[in-house]
Amino acid sequence: MFTLLSLLASLIPSAQAEDFIYQQYCETLHPGCGAGSAFLIQFAVRVIDIVSEVIGGAAVVFFLWGAFKMVTSGGSDEGRNEGKNIMIAAAVGVALAILGEGFVMFVEQFVADATA
Repeated sequence: MFTLLSLLASLIPSAQAEDFIYQQYCETLHPGCGAGSAFLIQFAVRVIDIVSEVIGGAAVVFFLWGAFKMVTSGGSDEGRNEGKNIMIAAAVGVALAILGEGFVMFVEQFVADATA
């Protein structure tokens, strides 16, 4: 998308028009984020946040699925073990989503401090 915007911006001769294009998309993502590197930082953070939320949501759904499989196993050891393995994998997914979110916040703060 950035390449497409850069290509379209290169067709417009005015530098102010180029800033306007970035500013328009930036204001849509996060009001007051600016243009240029601030836009790219905010865009990357938003995309990673969305991916992290999807991973966390999927992990919760799989955790519930594993619990359902355990409850409906009917005393079968195979069904219980399968449900337990699904729940363990889902718990690891939730932990990774939380760690990923913390890592994104750390990198965002690091880049903001480095560029300020």
